[in-house]
Amino acid sequence: AIIQAYVFCLLVQIYLTDTIFLH
Repeated sequence: AIIQAYVFCLLVQIYLTDTIFLH
């Protein structure tokens, strides 16, 4: 469960950084 939460946060961070760099 903890690992899933960590991966989820990591994916969210990557998604946010991608959107910021795209815009």
